[in-house]
Amino acid sequence: MFKKKQSLLVSRPRPPTFSEVVEDVSAVNEDDCVFHFIKGLSDSGTDEKELLKPIQEQNINVVDHDLREDERMTSEVEAAYQRVHQFISTMEELKSAPQSLNNLYEHLKIGDRNLQDSVNSLRHNVDNLKHLGSNVTETK
Repeated sequence: MFKKKQSLLVSRPRPPTFSEVVEDVSAVNEDDCVFHFIKGLSDSGTDEKELLKPIQEQNINVVDHDLREDERMTSEVEAAYQRVHQFISTMEELKSAPQSLNNLYEHLKIGDRNLQDSVNSLRHNVDNLKHLGSNVTETK
């Protein structure tokens, strides 16, 4: 009745590790749109590099801790991805359910008509037999 459709989701790419994120952030140009919010702060006279320095120092101190956290997050992300994948599959089945139910309903209506025709035919045959039986008893 319900066949499994191919998923629209492509396989999820591996999330970046913390060290990859740090490397990417370190390699970004200072005029990148990511840092535009810092420019507003630097209008007060603070240098952008000075604003980034505490963040970079903090990143160096927590790399070891974040590697363990990375593994935990990866498993959580994988679990969330699987739940989303299951949700999308269920939604696809539900989208096709009304059409399937309508088709089944039409088949039931046809079956009901056929059954009613059969019952009416049987009643007609019984009435004919009663009529023939009464004619036979009257002739005797």
